[in-house]
Amino acid sequence: MRPRCLLFVPRFHSLAIAQVLDIASAFSFSPNPFAAQTRSVPYIYSIMNTGQSQPPTKRFCASISHSISNSASESSSSPISRICCPKCHGEGQIRSRRRRTKKQKRANQHAKDNGLPLPPPPPLIMDPCQNCGGTGIVSSLHESVNNDSCLPRVKTDTHVGIVGGGIGGLALALACQHRNIPYTVYERDLHFDERSQGYGLTMQQGGKALQALGLETTGSDRLMGKGIHSKRHRVHLPDGTQIGEWGMKVWGRPDTKKEDAKRQNAHIARQELRRVIYDQIREKERISWGHKLLSYKEGEDGVIMTFAKKNASGTKEEVVHNASCLAGADGIRSAVRRQKIGDEVSPMRYLGCIVILGIAPSPQSSDLTSDNESVFQTADGTTRLYAMPFSKKGQETANASTYLKQESGNGETMWQLSFPMKESEAIILSEKGPGALKSEALKRCGEWHCPIPELLRDSPIELISGYPVYDKDILDDILFRMGSEGDNPSSKVTLLGDSGHPMSPFKGQGANQALLDAVLLARAIYKVFRDEVSDHASPPSLEEVLTEYESSMLKRSAGKVKASAEAAIFLHTEAAISEGNITRGAAAAANK
Repeated sequence: MRPRCLLFVPRFHSLAIAQVLDIASAFSFSPNPFAAQTRSVPYIYSIMNTGQSQPPTKRFCASISHSISNSASESSSSPISRICCPKCHGEGQIRSRRRRTKKQKRANQHAKDNGLPLPPPPPLIMDPCQNCGGTGIVSSLHESVNNDSCLPRVKTDTHVGIVGGGIGGLALALACQHRNIPYTVYERDLHFDERSQGYGLTMQQGGKALQALGLETTGSDRLMGKGIHSKRHRVHLPDGTQIGEWGMKVWGRPDTKKEDAKRQNAHIARQELRRVIYDQIREKERISWGHKLLSYKEGEDGVIMTFAKKNASGTKEEVVHNASCLAGADGIRSAVRRQKIGDEVSPMRYLGCIVILGIAPSPQSSDLTSDNESVFQTADGTTRLYAMPFSKKGQETANASTYLKQESGNGETMWQLSFPMKESEAIILSEKGPGALKSEALKRCGEWHCPIPELLRDSPIELISGYPVYDKDILDDILFRMGSEGDNPSSKVTLLGDSGHPMSPFKGQGANQALLDAVLLARAIYKVFRDEVSDHASPPSLEEVLTEYESSMLKRSAGKVKASAEAAIFLHTEAAISEGNITRGAAAAANK
């Protein structure tokens, strides 16, 4: 029998860790496949023999350290392989080892001494997982690494159906990939670039979700080099009078600080963020293009989905697919939500204004757009124009200069014009198309301060769109879980992103909340379908984890839906032009 040695590692200080690594290198030590290149050993297991050892199928015995940052050996051009953290099972946090406080101990002892009921146990405390830095994933470094060798196995009959290939749907797919959960994304478009997927985004709370998807949100590598950090925000009147200013360039940052603050917002084109996520998905065949959901039916074994499949030739056919559970990520006009909740129960709510969007080469005539780091907004108490960097200099993604037959290289700026309008008039104007929308923008703002007239004139018709602004009331937990019929608490169907909590664009929260939903839902699903032989407790039911997910998601997004609806009102009032170096939301609150 070959000699075997298993190293159990308790809580070491840094010197002891170094000694363990030295011992490991001295023997024929076989750590998990991706540890050798990083010089970090997430889980130590060693079989000291002359032959090759196989990694254990059960949970590894001890965790020492892990760094999610890329090593020098990683290729910046190829997708980085990420897997679910084996220590926290992708949760990003573990149960704290902190004991009860002295006060809690005294209260407990007092109750025992006096024959009183024991006080309730202290609430469960969770600490960030040190193994993955709180993200829930670790870097595997090798494209060939099979998650099965590093993760608790997923049940063989598992399959997640995702309807919608936007940011939320693809983020859920990527989170499932990290957890080795089989999935299929069903998208009605025939290919990735068939439709323009919106305009610019500002990553706020969603940055935490992006980190949980393995994407950097700070530094030069933020969002695969596509993200832009704005460092100045200005507010003007139409004549150019500045009434507010804030940001890093205004406040300043000490030389000892990093260039990019961790909580600094990042701007990125929606389609670019979608592409960044899409590029990290290794099995592209898991995305079924040209599939429009017609209906679904739930059964004991899962969900049966019926699609109208459109082929490249233009022909259509009806196809049926099965899934263990179904996640609707198909936007504000979600077909999944329509069947589950119903448009009559949860109708669209018009917010009283229209939005016109455009992209133009960044004008060099003003420092508001030439530095590629400034955001500005101009308002007159009714009409408001907001502009932000859309793409970096030399990385123009909308090709605005190409449409205008101009030289590119100055970057691009996105603008958003909004103003109150009756719903019927807003529908008519949007249906007239980009030409009418551009004419309306020039009519309202063509005489405003520089560089607004140039920005509007140089926006190609191909990059202009507009729509009436809608949202929906946030649903209560019971209706969301059981559906409009109120008789299906064990439903295997749920929603995320705009299909679950549509909101106006004025707080920039839609994509942020969708990303948070995707990570939260993947973690919930993993609890059910994880098939780990070393776990003695039975896994929770799908009903339990979806109920918990939906409750958490609705609670988090309810305030964002409300604030976004309020912004649709106050941004078109005198509150938007109140003087002060504060956000317009803060200015509106101060004037109440």
